Amino acid sequence: MIRFFAFVLSSLVLASGTPLYAESTKGNISIYDKSLKDVPEPIKCYSFLSDITGDKEMPVGLAVQLCAGTKNAKDTLVCYKTAFDSLGLNRGLAIELCGEGRKLK
Repeated sequence: MIRFFAFVLSSLVLASGTPLYAESTKGNISIYDKSLKDVPEPIKCYSFLSDITGDKEMPVGLAVQLCAGTKNAKDTLVCYKTAFDSLGLNRGLAIELCGEGRKLK
């Protein structure tokens, strides 16, 4: 299972934001696309980070830290966008505020 996620994550990094599914009839795939129902939320979060937040310069390590463990990709990304843009927090603080990877269960 770990190898699968490593493969998927590597593929996403190499693809640099290309759509996950080539058979999508729309020009762009959206986080709301029904074909993504089986894709884990952290992968969705990572894939749509620059589309939703507009932060196209986030380093890969910080993007993984933000998305790790998320249970709702859209909520995590909207939280980050609000903290980064509206509140003016730097990337690290916005990730600390909105990321779910280190939260206790």
